[in-house]
Amino acid sequence: MAHGHSGHEHRAPHGIWPSQSPTEPGPRGIVTERGASGVADPAIVSWKLNTTAETGTSSDAEIDSYVRDIAADVLVVAYDDPHVYVQATGVPSHPVGPFVDGNPSYPSDVDGTYRIARMPTVQVGDRSATGLGPIGIMVNGVPFFDARDGHSFEDEGVWNQNAVVVRASGFDAARGHPAPIGQVQPPMLVPGSYHYHQAAVSLLEQLDPGNTGKRHSPLIGFAFDSFPVYGPYGYSNPNDGTSAIKQLVSSYRARSELETTGRTSLPEGEMLPESLHGPVVGKEFPLGYYIEDFVYAEGSGDLNAFNGRFAATPEYPDGTFAYYLTLDAIESIVSETPSTYPDIVGPDYYGVVDTANTRPGAMIQIPDDVTYYLPEPAYEAGLMAAVLTLVCSRYSSTRQSNLGEHPKAAIGERLKSGHSARSRPGH
Repeated sequence: MAHGHSGHEHRAPHGIWPSQSPTEPGPRGIVTERGASGVADPAIVSWKLNTTAETGTSSDAEIDSYVRDIAADVLVVAYDDPHVYVQATGVPSHPVGPFVDGNPSYPSDVDGTYRIARMPTVQVGDRSATGLGPIGIMVNGVPFFDARDGHSFEDEGVWNQNAVVVRASGFDAARGHPAPIGQVQPPMLVPGSYHYHQAAVSLLEQLDPGNTGKRHSPLIGFAFDSFPVYGPYGYSNPNDGTSAIKQLVSSYRARSELETTGRTSLPEGEMLPESLHGPVVGKEFPLGYYIEDFVYAEGSGDLNAFNGRFAATPEYPDGTFAYYLTLDAIESIVSETPSTYPDIVGPDYYGVVDTANTRPGAMIQIPDDVTYYLPEPAYEAGLMAAVLTLVCSRYSSTRQSNLGEHPKAAIGERLKSGHSARSRPGH
């Protein structure tokens, strides 16, 4: 079986960041969560910023040899009135790997820059389908994909493989895996884009340790229509932030009738010609092997066809549309196959998509007048100037000579020496 995601592009969008050092006088400032400007927008303050020089880690020696030189999580958050700009390596601070299905790639520095609208817009009319490749970004800077693995039965594009089922053996304990970037070159590992298709259990444990439904899940990411993504637990009454907590349930159901009729029709009821029938439901191709094995049943769960709902949340007490991770009703986030379709978002976006985030290798221009954000404790540690100077220098003509062979590995020394480059709010 071909490895998942081969045959389509996984290059992250990149940013053209201002070249002026953020510590120099100019129109830009640096603010904190408790700064003079009162920054409280969840789209700004929710990111898992690396302020301690953490790098990637793996229990697999070969993978660790790559990721230990890569700064983990999000490196920079900047914003202006319409947007938030996030720069990340795509390597998380939780352990990655091993990937025991023969994955030919390792989690690499994708040098991604993403743009999130501060006021997302509901799409009017036809909705945009989630495509292959990244459809959003978690707060640790790791992209997430939709349920598909990029392959279909007999390559017809009709019965599309469900990555959570088909690639289950290849996910690590965090429920992520890398997709190769470029040409595979066995037996060597090639750079890959690490990502999630489902409940990012290690990230959830970092953000909200031990939560099995005692409290509302944290905000864990943003889809590329800029609406937030939450973990599996929300308020039982979506309009009441004081109501009981419950595990939110997908409104998609498995089409158990296919076990009798065979895979002869699509979820919407369209009958297929015999040449496009799928394989018989059984041990080799169990129910759920393809995303077309599921159908939306309005009102059967808590969430709509986009796997979300309008609701109050701790970050948005007045309410927002949000997506939620969906788990099997009888399983928990520590089980072997925790997710249930459509897992995070899908199969369509609810809002207007910023296509700069979805075009492989797109260049996103960061305005000169952005403001950089860092939580208050990092100011007290005097670390901000080191991080920003490093990232801004990556886009200068001398970035390689300044930063060496492994630019992100330099972040540790820059951070350690950052106390001499202390920046204060508004300066």
